[in-house]
Amino acid sequence: PIGLVQLVMSTEPQRLKISMLVEQMALVALLLLLLVAFMAWLLGRQLVQPLGLLIGAVQRVQAGDYHSAVTVTAHSELGQLQSGFNAMAQSIRDASAKLRSEVEKTDAHWREALAEVKRQRARADRESQAKSRFVATMSHEIRTPLNGMLGMLALLAEEKLDSAQREYVANLELAAKSLK
Repeated sequence: PIGLVQLVMSTEPQRLKISMLVEQMALVALLLLLLVAFMAWLLGRQLVQPLGLLIGAVQRVQAGDYHSAVTVTAHSELGQLQSGFNAMAQSIRDASAKLRSEVEKTDAHWREALAEVKRQRARADRESQAKSRFVATMSHEIRTPLNGMLGMLALLAEEKLDSAQREYVANLELAAKSLK
């Protein structure tokens, strides 16, 4: 061999560069992770949380609480959805109030009609009782003298009468008996 060349090279600068690159990459990864966490928080605050509140309001309306409303939190499609929900809930409240008013009016009308029917029936019952008393009284008042007349006609029929008089007495008896 002619000679020996020994090359001594230190790996320290490369190791320092690699170490710096790893630190920089870790820092970039940490920054990206922080950015993703911030975006998730922002998405939750701007979208998921309002949607959860809207779902809760929908469930309350389904359960019959028509006074549920949501706060409009954005001017985007989500805000339009929130405004639409509030308008729908207001329409339901208005329709419910109108229906309740109509039911109350109808109920009052039927109560008045029922009261009037009861009054008319009581009046008809009183009139029917008065008519029955009148008919009973008149029947008694007519029968008593009629029986007297029939008795007198029977006595008259036993007397000597010509044929015309007998015919008169027979007609009177027939008329009196038909009234009895």
